[in-house]
Amino acid sequence: MPSQVGEIRLVASDLDGTLLAPDKKLSALSIQTLQELHDTGKIFVYATGRHYLDVCEIGQVTGKPAFMVTSNGAQVHATCGTVVSQTLLDGDLVTPLLEMSQEHEGVVVNIYTITHWWSSVETEWMREHKQEFNMAPQFFEGGPVPTSDVLKVFFNQTEGNYDILVELEERIIERFGEQVHVCFSSPQCLEVMAKGVSKLFGLQQVAKAHDIELDECLAFGDGMNDVEMLGGVGRGVLMGGAHERVRRTVPQAERIGVCSEDAVAKYIQAAVLKK
Repeated sequence: MPSQVGEIRLVASDLDGTLLAPDKKLSALSIQTLQELHDTGKIFVYATGRHYLDVCEIGQVTGKPAFMVTSNGAQVHATCGTVVSQTLLDGDLVTPLLEMSQEHEGVVVNIYTITHWWSSVETEWMREHKQEFNMAPQFFEGGPVPTSDVLKVFFNQTEGNYDILVELEERIIERFGEQVHVCFSSPQCLEVMAKGVSKLFGLQQVAKAHDIELDECLAFGDGMNDVEMLGGVGRGVLMGGAHERVRRTVPQAERIGVCSEDAVAKYIQAAVLKK
């Protein structure tokens, strides 16, 4: 059982591999826990790399309001359609990023704009997992590349080759490091946002609006796109299935179980709701 924490006024959680069950939905226990959290006056934040149009559908299941930090902090919403903050990637960087990625074998380019998910090509993974997302990609293969209203650019490798994405990460940082923030959301997904954008950046917008100190925040995550958030709040909690690179980056984070065991909901029940 986790040790009980001090006064927590805000709880934030990553979705995939963290709060969501393996079927990419909120479990009955998670729904109950988030409802109880709201009813005790706590603020809850979905903090994810997903697009906010995708997250809206997930959040509505609880019937309770919650904030959404999406696209790794590029957007923050109070409710679906109510923007708190928005930070766009320089559109002039999109084409050079795409061109650089094409020098690496099997790399697929994805772009989140304010209204759409664009991809360079449809992959087998997209076809197999399309039921897990509440929005479908559109494809620009052979057509113009979207460069306006870009929230983030992210890359997958068709064979799941992490080393190829690491090589691309190093090249992007070397060339564009002063203009972008680069991170992995999973070993299969390399993401690029505007400089300074992270889940912690988005969380700060919510906390500031409610006069909440970061020390009064609790956050859960499992990916490299969570490390700023986990290290910047009063208590960061890392999922048991986190990649070794994440564990090395935030060694101070408390470790819990996995999403298939409702580890986040159980932690909140014990340490925050004190049940």
